[in-house]
Amino acid sequence: ERVGRDELAAAYAFLRTIEHRLQMRRDEQTQRLPLDGDDLAAFARFCGFETRAAFEAALLRHAGRVQAHYVLLFETAPSLSAEVGDLVFSGSEDDPATLATLAALGFTDPARTVETVRGWHFGRRPAVRTARARAVLTELLPSLLQALGGTAEPDAALNTLDHAFARMPDASELLTILLAHERLRLLFSDILGTAPRLAATVGTGPHVLDAVLDPDFVAPTTDPAAVAAQYAALVGSPADHETFLDRSRDAARQLRFVTGARLLSGILSAAQAGEAYSTIAEAAVTASLAAVERVFAAEYGAVPKGRCAILAVGRLGSRQLTAESDLDLVIVYDFDPEDRTTTGRRAIDAVVAYNRLAQRLYAALTVQTRRGGLYAVDLRLRPGGEHSPTAVQVRGFLAYHRSEAEVWEHMVLTRARVIAGDPGLGAEIEAGIRETVAQVRDAGAVCRAARDMRGLVAREKGHRGPLDLKMAPGALLDLEFLAQALVLGHAHEQPALVGATADAVLEQAGASGVLPVDTAGRLAAAYRLFDAVHHWQRLVGADGTA
Repeated sequence: ERVGRDELAAAYAFLRTIEHRLQMRRDEQTQRLPLDGDDLAAFARFCGFETRAAFEAALLRHAGRVQAHYVLLFETAPSLSAEVGDLVFSGSEDDPATLATLAALGFTDPARTVETVRGWHFGRRPAVRTARARAVLTELLPSLLQALGGTAEPDAALNTLDHAFARMPDASELLTILLAHERLRLLFSDILGTAPRLAATVGTGPHVLDAVLDPDFVAPTTDPAAVAAQYAALVGSPADHETFLDRSRDAARQLRFVTGARLLSGILSAAQAGEAYSTIAEAAVTASLAAVERVFAAEYGAVPKGRCAILAVGRLGSRQLTAESDLDLVIVYDFDPEDRTTTGRRAIDAVVAYNRLAQRLYAALTVQTRRGGLYAVDLRLRPGGEHSPTAVQVRGFLAYHRSEAEVWEHMVLTRARVIAGDPGLGAEIEAGIRETVAQVRDAGAVCRAARDMRGLVAREKGHRGPLDLKMAPGALLDLEFLAQALVLGHAHEQPALVGATADAVLEQAGASGVLPVDTAGRLAAAYRLFDAVHHWQRLVGADGTA
């Protein structure tokens, strides 16, 4: 006990010191470590560590100790189920004492709760029809009901679990895990009560809960290389393309579940969760492109000196994906026009090859397999939209944006970045985008064009009510259009604006005098608030109509 006390006290002192140092850097209230590697290294030195690695090791050591004591505290605590009260679900009549117990636990409709649980015991749901599942359920039920009663909406949580049982073939594994781990039982109950989509993921594969027990659960990373390695480890070495498709969906589902659970647990902020979801999508696109290229090369061969890159725009471009975001992608390619035929047994022209490759990549990301889908993907933001070829040649892409694109298309480019494919081609694309976005423009004309486009979107798509924080007047889309217009109007003087998030653009506009400082600050704060709530809406499945 003394060792535990000393370790927790030392961890508290260490973490509090780090918090103070964070707040001293820019004189602001924050608990967020720098994400940039160089910035983190500088902060590590500010905290007295010689290297970033030494700082990270100390931080993870203290976090691991806290995690270990936290788990021990909950898993060795005496069970409270014995003190729950009477819980009788046999027979056809409701037991008055059981109804009273359920009411005391927080259920507002105890009779319906009894009916639901009685149905489980009678095997009315596929998940609890085996003798093993019902035996574990009987032992788990008092503590499970108590955990559900501690959520914000016990009746809704129970209803979500009942729906999950209706879809699951066998809940034995899930129930056994919940019986063995108090901590997971509490987290799963919170998920049932607040994030039914996460609960559905658990119902599909209960093993995703294992990640919550891993010490790394409290030490998330958004480093692309680290997440790509995690993704590759989960996918493994599939024997064929169909197996890859299944495993890639399982891998993304597990990593997205862990991100949602970290957001729900307060380990990640909404903004950090956006970065995490984006990094997972990058790993999925990168792995899918490599898998498709392998299959394609076996059939058609390679394009001599051919290169392909995937450009992300929208929320993926700005690293702000939510739990349910689509991927907005543009597939760009290049080849030697003097040698444009593939080398395989079924030789085809390079333009045909890259458009077929693009279509296969789209299928790899979107097709429904027995393991479900991976992502919804929108390719319409390429030049020419849905009426043009699926992939675009790099010279045509850059020439279009230099001379033909409308202002709204350049607004899209303000948060574009290459996420996969050939590094050289990616650098060429991003350099061309920076040049295009940084053209000298009439700021007033840009704002008028942005206003007209916003009006068109409002007329065509409307919104679902004041809590539709993406589309409602005065919400995220208005602030994003404003930020994008500011980038196009001032990037020639302030190139750092290109690729920045909307709140960063707004703050820079205040710092540079483009907007009054107090106005810029309020707009940036409003954006961060709306964006955070929007992340939570997408996590819990709210549609913004309330």
